[in-house]
Amino acid sequence: MQVTRLSAQRLKITLDTEADSPLLGIATGVPAGGFPAQKISALARNGGILIRDGRSAPWPVQRLLEHDDELFLCGPFIEGETLEEFLARYPGEDERTAMSAALFDAQGHVVEHESHILVNIGTSLWTADGEILLFEITLAREIDRYLPLERRQVVLFPYLPGRLTSVAEQTTYQAAAILWQVLTGEPLCTGATETERDECHHRIRRTPAVRRLAPETPSPVADELEGMLSAPQEYGAAELQAMGRTIRHSGLADAIDETEAQGRRAEATERYERGQRSTSRQAFFRTRGRTMLLLAVAVLVIASVPFQIIRNHLQAPATAGMAPAELAQTFYAAWREMDHMTMDEILARGVGQDIVREVTNIYVIDRVQMAQTMQQRMAPADEWLAAGMPADKAPYGPIDVDLSVLRRGESEAVVVATYFLWRPAPRDTMGPNDDAGSEPPLYSRANRRDQLTFTPAKWGWEITEMETTFVSPPELLELIDGELEAVTVSPRRD
Repeated sequence: MQVTRLSAQRLKITLDTEADSPLLGIATGVPAGGFPAQKISALARNGGILIRDGRSAPWPVQRLLEHDDELFLCGPFIEGETLEEFLARYPGEDERTAMSAALFDAQGHVVEHESHILVNIGTSLWTADGEILLFEITLAREIDRYLPLERRQVVLFPYLPGRLTSVAEQTTYQAAAILWQVLTGEPLCTGATETERDECHHRIRRTPAVRRLAPETPSPVADELEGMLSAPQEYGAAELQAMGRTIRHSGLADAIDETEAQGRRAEATERYERGQRSTSRQAFFRTRGRTMLLLAVAVLVIASVPFQIIRNHLQAPATAGMAPAELAQTFYAAWREMDHMTMDEILARGVGQDIVREVTNIYVIDRVQMAQTMQQRMAPADEWLAAGMPADKAPYGPIDVDLSVLRRGESEAVVVATYFLWRPAPRDTMGPNDDAGSEPPLYSRANRRDQLTFTPAKWGWEITEMETTFVSPPELLELIDGELEAVTVSPRRD
């Protein structure tokens, strides 16, 4: 057997006899040997498929090869290159258009069947015949799971934030992030850690504005790309495949002069900076120390003045121009981060003010305590759970938010959100013999469903009606020996 290295990610394996067809070896990025290699070896027989024009053909993994301390998947030889190689050499417009259209066709197949997925840009292939190589979903996820950090930083972090959970959301966002790099020549996001990656994606998703970097992008492509990054939950197989047709029809670059390019770039930059101002404001509140005590007092004073009176005399809010689904996503993200100002921007006057008041009060109390003790008591509920439910923190906010667009018209849109809302529960419901100082922490968890009605307003859409129901009865939970247990607490009897 003779092994010829074609690139960092590809090998050509010539077998012992001329009658044997050569094999293509594709790098997994996973080190050879050890438990990760064993896991991938056990799943390698699941193989992959080649997608082109909605049709699929099998690409079986015929053997695994350990070469230069790395594990390679070997199957029938095909001419092509990994997406990482394709993006690195940044080919001409015709080739970039063909690959991008094929990518969205393949991602539409992923969402429709959920059996094979794009692994990462270092392992998935774009062939000379215009096909995209996908791998069976469990095999693909094991490869991504065991990638060393330095490879994840390059082939995964720029294309997928950690908070997307469904296959459809991940697939849509991944395709859009790859297209972003095809258009701009730059990765969407970078970051040395998962936290840095997610913060970067969060900033970009507020207002992607691709034309600030690639002003020649045609409007149909730019609009759909920004929608996919901002609200991937709104896209399914049909929309992804339609994007492939749009790319083929519109191409990836309009023929524009420098004056038009400057105008497009300026408009996109202004939209982007509006979104960044909102994100920077949140970061400011998170990173100030004792000075937040004075700011908290100012918030209490300002809270007595309706936000609408102030807002009407200021510039457009950062949420201006967002679609209803994107606004809903921003609303619950702001709730999670106790960003009451962004929440208020999205709500019409008089709507949801009980929620805004609650978030404002909790935010102020928490910042006052942080200024006094240099420790933040409240934590987003998902972070609190992921950290092992530390006793010195209290969870607050919505988690597992699932959004669906019920209907969308020119004058009204309705979005339904289901989620779990966590709150610290007061001990004023204890029995008469309970000792508050010795009792474990008590929390409330409610599975809620909000029906949000959006109507057009001065700066775009806003929530004009918010109807909340309980999917299941609220629970009281207490933390005992590091575990949460459901409890029944008797009302206090004086």
